[in-house]
Amino acid sequence: MVRIPLLTVATTTSLLTQYYSVSAFVPAAMSQHRHFFFSSSTSSDDNYATPDEIQTLLQNERTVILDVRRADEIQASGYLKTPSNHQWVTIPCTPTDATLLQMTASNLLRDKSAPVLVHCAAGKRAAMAKQVLEEMGYTNVVNAGGFAALESFVEKN
Repeated sequence: MVRIPLLTVATTTSLLTQYYSVSAFVPAAMSQHRHFFFSSSTSSDDNYATPDEIQTLLQNERTVILDVRRADEIQASGYLKTPSNHQWVTIPCTPTDATLLQMTASNLLRDKSAPVLVHCAAGKRAAMAKQVLEEMGYTNVVNAGGFAALESFVEKN
């Protein structure tokens, strides 16, 4: 297995805040104590947002864009380019681990009624993050799915 070195937390934070409109960056958890999240939900709450919902949220400057991809994924494909000045928050999650999101959401996403547009690389982590945020009392969370499809949609509209 080839290991690719990742940027340090300080360097990543500096790059993200300097060159992108990122409000906050929380690095992947390095704690020995981890809380794992396993979804047993079979409801339709994990469904992806419709194009109309995404368009409406992107037109609302109160919308917080929450990216739950890893730093290497962000480095490889970049950030979503939107026409508005949204608050950007990056909190990496895995499909089963929402520890960082649970620990930091209340500090980084203070307004629980503000619209939150969550995306990841393919949509699974965004669905998990949406469920976690809703369990924490956030009332307007939307799963925008994967980055490539979302980026393509934004570019066309």
